[in-house]
Amino acid sequence: MLPALYGWAQLRIGSELRRSMEPEDLVHEVWARALAGFESYDASRPFRAWLFGIARNVLLEALREARKRAASGEDPSEMRRALEQAPDEVTSFTRRLARDEALAHFLERVRELGEDEQTLVRLCGLEGASCKDAALALGINEEAARKRWQRLRTELVRRDLPRELLDEAL
Repeated sequence: MLPALYGWAQLRIGSELRRSMEPEDLVHEVWARALAGFESYDASRPFRAWLFGIARNVLLEALREARKRAASGEDPSEMRRALEQAPDEVTSFTRRLARDEALAHFLERVRELGEDEQTLVRLCGLEGASCKDAALALGINEEAARKRWQRLRTELVRRDLPRELLDEAL
């Protein structure tokens, strides 16, 4: 799950936010919040969806904070300094992920895709969202999203990209 979360963070953090938060920072914060709030996890809901829900919230908060800091002229690296207090186990694992060649190859291939295909990979493949949710995000019908995701997933697997990154549900 952690490699998928890290890959998602790599794809989602844009240039506006990179000045104050790296993908590793986002992963640290997500795991810290997940651990702190684990007792509120509803086991009837897929764990992956719950975790990526936390990730989306962390990302949105970071974007709001970055915009607020930019507007006030505040130093954007303060968040990074605060996150440097993350436990060594999490820090060392995300550093290893950052150097993982298979993950880098996966991200490279995904970045070569068109915007709609990247959205499908992010939503259906990494977040485990439904094709219905992806269809809404793309402005297409659910069946079209399902077929596009099936073809894209088949192509990614054919290219021998790490299967463990992708959610198994279709």
